[in-house]
Order: sequence, then structure tokens, then C-alpha cells
Amino acid sequence: EKYIREAIEGAFAQTYEPLEIILSDDFSTDRTFEIIKEMARKYRGKHSLYIQQNKCNLGVSQHVNGVVGRAKGKYLVASAGDDVSLPERTALTVEILEKSPEAKFCDTSYISIDKNGDVRLPSKSLSDVAMPINLRDLLTGRAKGLTGATRTYCVDALMSYPTLNGDCPTEDSPSVLRCLLVGQGFYLPRPGIKRRLHDNNLSGKESLRKMNFEGIWKQYEDDALHAYKNGYINRTSFGDVRLWIATVSYERSLLQKMNNAGVYFWGELVSTLSSRSSPRIKLNKLLVLSKAFFRKNFNGK
Repeated sequence: EKYIREAIEGAFAQTYEPLEIILSDDFSTDRTFEIIKEMARKYRGKHSLYIQQNKCNLGVSQHVNGVVGRAKGKYLVASAGDDVSLPERTALTVEILEKSPEAKFCDTSYISIDKNGDVRLPSKSLSDVAMPINLRDLLTGRAKGLTGATRTYCVDALMSYPTLNGDCPTEDSPSVLRCLLVGQGFYLPRPGIKRRLHDNNLSGKESLRKMNFEGIWKQYEDDALHAYKNGYINRTSFGDVRLWIATVSYERSLLQKMNNAGVYFWGELVSTLSSRSSPRIKLNKLLVLSKAFFRKNFNGK
């Protein structure tokens, strides 16, 4: 409720038309939906407006499933309830996607603000130039830094898959993988939002310490298999994606263990070497482990 008014004002201020605005609340326990209803009653703008509230709290993935299923447009501009979309955001990203038929999403840079709305840092940018993003960029880490809070999706790419699993705690990284398995993406180094950084961010340190990452890796595996079975990717790409999943899942689980209780280097080393993983997966895990060791993230045993 502290931020939702500014988020809605950002949606109302969009210059692009025709635009359908969906204000969807996942059964908040505060006054969020009351503010949504109040602002909807007073709205006299040019955009189509629809509001909804879930009958119970569904969690991020199932909430997003419902919004994607409800949306009527060709593109879906995702906006969190604590961020503020800049007026040209939709127009900028739709223009890029219309000019780039292979692109299934468009990310932008963003302006970091704090809980009070004050600018914290210079505009965040993955690159100083506009650039296409492909599956290889994701797998090699070249696309590291993409931000779901800024993203506009092609709905047809999202609809190429079953709905997100209910136990997947986030939608942005699985949706990027989904899009890159069927096409490309695009990055625009012009700010599309003011992204609010505060203690309760889903991507914040405390949230990441408790997050169910297994639900994300399972979603990745399901989507990669779906893409392979439906001919979106070939066998080689399927193998490369599975290797990437194994690597990033190990890297994230290692980081989570470090943040929570600490990790013993030799125990991790023995566990990795004795696992039944393929030689390629073992090698990647050992590289991750080595980098963590040299950063002195272990408790020394």
C-alpha cells in the first residue's frame, strides 16, 4: 500500500495507445486493493481499465498465470506494485518489438530509487548500446543483468508453454528462458522504469536467503523439455540448456548455503567429485566452487 499509488499513476501516464491496463491484486492483507478501487473509480483517461483481486493469495507464478490468461493484447508490459513506469515505456518497447519479429521480449535500463522515491544510483544498464539477446547469450552469461521489472513480453511466446508451476517462486527468469527457447530478446539502454530498491524486494538479500530455488530449477527443466519435444530447440541446444541449469542451480544453492550457515570447502569438493553427474557438469561445478573458494566465502575447512 505504500507504493501502489505511484505504480498505478505510472500505468495511467503511458503515452502508448490502445492500451489495456490490468490492476491485479494477489489478495493483499493491507489496503492495496482499496487504493486500486479508489483510483479506478476516479480514472477518466483514454486507456481501457480492468481490476481484479484473487480470492486467496496464489503466489507470484499463479498470479502471473492469471494475468497472462486475462490479457487481450499482443504484448504484456509487466509492472510490479512498487516500481514506477515512465510515460514512454510501453511505446518504446512496443516499437522495438514491432521492428524485430524474432524478439519475444524487450528489457530496458532503469533508474534506481529508494523506498522514499529518491534516486539512489545512476541509471542501471546492461549495455551502453541497444542489443539483441539470444539463447547463447543467456547460457554464456553475456545476458547477465537482464531485469524482469523492466520487461515487455510477446504474449504468444508465453502462451507457447503450459502455465507456470505453482511452486515456482518467481516468473521473470523462467519467462526469459521460455522466450529465448522460441526466439530472441532485445535490450534497450534507455530507462523504462524507476525501480524501487527496499528491504522487501523479492530479489533482495533476505528474500534470496529463504527462496525455494528448487522450484525455479524444476521450472527450467520442464520448459527446456517442452521446447525440445515441440521442436523449438534441437538436441544439442537441449543438452547445452540442461548443462546451464545444472551450473546455475549449483552456483545459487552454494551462495544460499554461504549466506545461511556457511559451507565447508572440502566437504563440497568431495560431494561434487563423488556425484553421479556427467563430466561436463562436474567440471562446471568445480569451476563454480573454485571461484567461491578464491573469494574466501568458506569457513575454512
